Formats: sequence, C-alpha cells, structure tokens
Amino acid sequence: DVIKLVHVDGDKVLAKLHLEKNVQADVSTISSRNKTSAIEKRLTEISIIFAKLYEDRALSSLSEDNYRMLSEKFQKEQNQLQTELDSLKSKIDDAIQTEDNIQSFMDLIRNAKHIEEIDATALKTFIEKVAIHNVIDGVTDKTQQIDVYFELIGKVDFFY
Repeated sequence: DVIKLVHVDGDKVLAKLHLEKNVQADVSTISSRNKTSAIEKRLTEISIIFAKLYEDRALSSLSEDNYRMLSEKFQKEQNQLQTELDSLKSKIDDAIQTEDNIQSFMDLIRNAKHIEEIDATALKTFIEKVAIHNVIDGVTDKTQQIDVYFELIGKVDFFY
C-alpha cells in the first residue's frame, strides 16, 4: 500500500511526511540560520571587547572592580549566546537530516515500483522494526497495537 500510495500521489505523501515528522518549513530554517549568523557576529564582538578590556586592565586604565564587573557581564552573555547557538545549530542539523531521510525514503519507494509481493528482501529494505505491544482485554474483544517503523523515517501513523 505504501508503494502504491507514493506512486499515485507522491507529493501528497511527501507533504504528510513533513507534517508527521514536524520538518521545519524553509522560512523557519532560514530564520534560524539568520539568527545563527547574528549570534556568531555578537560572539565575535564579545571576543573583541574582552581583548580590549584585558588591554585596558593591563594598562591600568580600568579599575579591577570595573574589569571584574564587565568581564562577568560579557562572560554571562557569551555563555548564553553559545548555548542558544548550539541549540539552533542542532535544530537546523536535525531538520536537514530529517528532510534528507524523507527524500531518501521517497527515492527508495519510487525505485521499488516493480515489487509485486512483499518478501523478506522487501521487508528488510523498507522496515526497520515492528513493535508488538501487549494485548489489551476489552469488554467484548481484545486489541493489540502493532507499530511499524520504516527505514529512514521511523514510525509514521498515516500509512495505516
């Protein structure tokens, strides 16, 4: 069914995968990259300020108390910016990796249009794992949840 769905309406499947996997829109990624650039610029400015502060302190044109106060202030800002920068870069990298995985999965499916029957090779190609949960006894029947994790994209609910 997944193979047929991709071949019949690949763009719709791609859009659903993006929605399901919460892939950031290009605008959001661009915004994150712009913010990353701004943070990197500010970190460079802080490094220059530190060098000037040290020079002023070494030349005794800045008191020890003022040097400590300013140094602590800029160190705190530098640490906060570095943490934010690391987080943004991680989010951008995750979004890029997820997008790459989705595209690779779509390519894998598109290349498999001649598969007529699901055999062991096809299962190994498309399925990463299957998780079978405990049976739940209902009033009139029993249910059991089965989760299928696809290669590259993991669990996707809209396929079943």
